[in-house]
Amino acid sequence: MIIRKLTRPEIEKVLPLQIQVVSEIVRRDFFSPGDENEVKSIQNSGAAFGAFDDGELIGYAAVCWCGDWLKRFETWDKSSWQIRPNDTIGEIGYVVRAKYQGQGIAGKLVKELLNSKETLQKVNVIIGTVHPENIPSQKILLTAGFERKKERKKETYTQESDYKRDVFIKKI
Repeated sequence: MIIRKLTRPEIEKVLPLQIQVVSEIVRRDFFSPGDENEVKSIQNSGAAFGAFDDGELIGYAAVCWCGDWLKRFETWDKSSWQIRPNDTIGEIGYVVRAKYQGQGIAGKLVKELLNSKETLQKVNVIIGTVHPENIPSQKILLTAGFERKKERKKETYTQESDYKRDVFIKKI
């Protein structure tokens, strides 16, 4: 297995990978759906790392810059987040195919991403949202130095009622 920065054309494979992962997992409410706008955001101003097995993309981690983060989280109580008006916010997301989960791949991807020059130069606060029952994903962010802010709110960008999330924040 190889972990490396994704090229612009490889980022195009992120959305099909997300769709594949959703089809493989049991707890679909653990997964916040991405879309073409997210892929464009990663390509235009984000950073992404991928895990490859025999040349196949099996996982990725990415940071999208949240210029409109206040709107994205407008219904959330942000008082405990300690974000200043001049902070530059990024939102982290990661996915690993089901048969590769539990092998530490997502943690390695997140570590590479957080240590990358692209991430360090563009943001000073990173937000991650995780389903309250998704303990493996919570451990990934906590191990990477994120602080949990229990929010248990429904994501604002989906109509699904089961997309509850806790917020995790890392200041760089």
